[in-house]
Amino acid sequence: MRLVAAALGAALLVIVILAGTRLYQAIERSRGPEPYVAQPAPPAAPKPVPQAPRSPDPAPAPTVETWRSCPIVPVPKVYTERGQVGELLGSAAAAIVVGTTATEPERYAAERLQARILRRFQRTLPIVSEGDTRARQILLLGQRATNGRLDRLCREKNLDLSASSPGHDGFILEVLEDEGRQIILIGGSDPRGVIYGQDAFCDLLRPAEGQRVVFPIVSVRDWPSIAWRGRPYPDLRRHALPGVFDAYARARFNFIDLRDAPRPRGQFGFAPGAALDRQEIGEAITQAHRRGIFVYGTVSCSQADQEPEKAERTFSELRELGADGFWLDFNDLGAPAGAPVLVERLLRFARGLGVEGRCIATTPPIGAYERPATDYARRMAQVPGFDTATWFFTCVPNRAMAEAAREVGLKCPAWWHNWPSWDQGFLSKDEGYPYLRADDRPAYVELRPLSAGWHSPSYDDLRDAAQYTNTVMFWRYFAEEYAAGVMGIWAWHPERHDWGRTREAVYGYVFGPPMATTAREFDDALAELKPYFILPRAMLPGIDWPPRLKDPAAQPQVLRLLGQIDALLAKLEAGAPDATLIPPARLHECYLEPMRATVQTARLAATLELPDRGYAELERRVGELLVADKTIEAEQTFRAGAEKLAAVAARAAQALTGLLYIQGENSFSSFWQRKLSGFGEVTQGDDATRKKAEDTLKGLGLRDYAPLLDSLGQPPGGPALAERGAADWLRGTQAWCGPWPMGLVASDGPQALAVVYPFGATGEVYHRFEASIGLPVPTFQGRLVLDAFLSSRAVAEPAPGVRLLQLWAGDRLLWERDAAEPRTGWLSLDVTDAARAGERLNLRFRVVNRRGARRFEVNAFLGPVRLRALADRRQK
Repeated sequence: MRLVAAALGAALLVIVILAGTRLYQAIERSRGPEPYVAQPAPPAAPKPVPQAPRSPDPAPAPTVETWRSCPIVPVPKVYTERGQVGELLGSAAAAIVVGTTATEPERYAAERLQARILRRFQRTLPIVSEGDTRARQILLLGQRATNGRLDRLCREKNLDLSASSPGHDGFILEVLEDEGRQIILIGGSDPRGVIYGQDAFCDLLRPAEGQRVVFPIVSVRDWPSIAWRGRPYPDLRRHALPGVFDAYARARFNFIDLRDAPRPRGQFGFAPGAALDRQEIGEAITQAHRRGIFVYGTVSCSQADQEPEKAERTFSELRELGADGFWLDFNDLGAPAGAPVLVERLLRFARGLGVEGRCIATTPPIGAYERPATDYARRMAQVPGFDTATWFFTCVPNRAMAEAAREVGLKCPAWWHNWPSWDQGFLSKDEGYPYLRADDRPAYVELRPLSAGWHSPSYDDLRDAAQYTNTVMFWRYFAEEYAAGVMGIWAWHPERHDWGRTREAVYGYVFGPPMATTAREFDDALAELKPYFILPRAMLPGIDWPPRLKDPAAQPQVLRLLGQIDALLAKLEAGAPDATLIPPARLHECYLEPMRATVQTARLAATLELPDRGYAELERRVGELLVADKTIEAEQTFRAGAEKLAAVAARAAQALTGLLYIQGENSFSSFWQRKLSGFGEVTQGDDATRKKAEDTLKGLGLRDYAPLLDSLGQPPGGPALAERGAADWLRGTQAWCGPWPMGLVASDGPQALAVVYPFGATGEVYHRFEASIGLPVPTFQGRLVLDAFLSSRAVAEPAPGVRLLQLWAGDRLLWERDAAEPRTGWLSLDVTDAARAGERLNLRFRVVNRRGARRFEVNAFLGPVRLRALADRRQK
């Protein structure tokens, strides 16, 4: 009896512990209101969700072997193989069954499942309501609250499915027998969970012999590690393009925002009081809600303090159209001085419309969006209710970010990832609007990891992100199946993220599972090809636009690699249209056609003759002549070479017609037209041109030049036989080609003539400056010495060996110095052999180039010149 009593006591203790554990889990899951779930009726006011509930693992995580064999990506948190294989029956024996009160997202899930099976396996399964089918195999979709049969099976089979288990966005997959029928149960904790569950089931399906379709019999239970995953975008119309919302659903994205206004404010939200396109906005919200996606309405609040009622009116109209939350955007436009008062008013207004907590989002102003630990965040967290809003920061979500947010009083720090940082491509650049095709078609950008964004976070850096944030998003132009797929797969389960499997999953979805390896090989080969080329960044013709080989000697190797890439693309073009799991039209428009255009442009860049290298040789020859003071010969040489290069530029422009910035203003063609026709544009100094040059110099705001003039009033010892001051350089002759601001300057002493070649100038080889001054040569004995004050400095990006300062006496070069090397003070030069008593010594100061050089500013300061005699023959 004692043994029996002990056994009963132990059993009772186990029951108490289990009951206590389940009660604790229920309490934990119940913390905070339920997350937003779209319903078919007009959405009620969403409740704030400080932290989406997350259920604990009810079973051990999958083993490494199971993890690798699981065809679902991201691999579910609970995945149990039963060691059996099931077969998907045809339309006569199988049906997709939804509940009689199915929500719109559940019906969307059924349609997606039907379309995926049709697309991949060419069989159409009917969609029916529960009770309306006698099919032997039932794909049962829904929630317990909307599907009676699913609810009954969960009770009878002890399946743990409810709004709180697995929880927010969670789902289960089970294969059961019920009344002689096979039931493939796809149950969601909420409507979105049903969408994600059917996608997971589709990933299990595989073709088999004899046109059979099979799947492993498994039990699946999954939920997101990061509760909110989304993609705001500067133009709401992008969301509405065919296939984009489906890409979001596939990636398990559950929020977007809507923003649209004329630049520069457009990317920061609707302008307060702006007229809204109600039809466009309403349709976007309808399509989002059909997929269970939460929608923020975004208003630019940087200047809303001036007329806050306009911001309220815009938020109210967005809410009326169905927006679920409000986004107060400050961002790069900054926050007004009255931001606390403005935000308090807007939050009070939002609460009146049922919007608060995490349903309020904000982008802090520049200087504060980079990290939470700022005075702005600390001050604004004191605004009632703003501490529980979702605050987006660009710093990587880690312990430091979370602790900083907690320290300033913020409850919901979120990650805004500027990704991908645009790598230069053959048809794309890395700044602004990235696509470079004249017909506005997209460029192809290979699939890129999250490390290709701000702060370059590795996946190891992001492994624990779910501990520090419950909301993530990305912000950039990128094909949605690629971009949302990469971000969504990571965010669902960052703890066990596998980049290699992510690539295979995304390629398989876009190009079809049989084509995934070929697509990966194409991207790898394209990444290998790009380093051989100069690719666009700043879009500067002659520098990085259009693309061209870095080294012409590499052309044979590049063409061999292009041949391999061409073969891979041909394989994709042949196989992907039938294998793809996205609409073939979207596959062609967003992927195959841009890939083909990329390969064609790369081949053109490898083989097309551009004027650049011919011009570099022409520059070298012209520069040598200019340095030798053979200006007429230099001009003749330039014009003869320019005529030939103009023909080269015209042929290249014709071949590059399909690209932006080839024709028109500030284009490749206009660049070369200007560059090849500029040699003769010489300005002669007169009162008007000197006045204009002086005004330009004042506009530059020349600064910090006093040290260069320190010795201006301290010429070398000895009496002067003849002397001219700095102002006499202006009384002589001047001639220049290019921008040369000049004028007299002083710093607590005598004046000097400042001559500047500015930083922003184009730096042409033929840009030159010359100023002349004459000195009477008196009778002298011994040696005659010229003392000349000449200081100079190089600013910004000096290029050694390119720009020269020279001092000539007639046709004799007296002195020369590299302008990249600074100098200060007086020169003393022996001019005995260059001077004749009773005549004039004609001095010429010149600045000339050996070749062109941009971003190389030169400041030269000319002071007095004087002649003096030396009794001995030594030159000082």
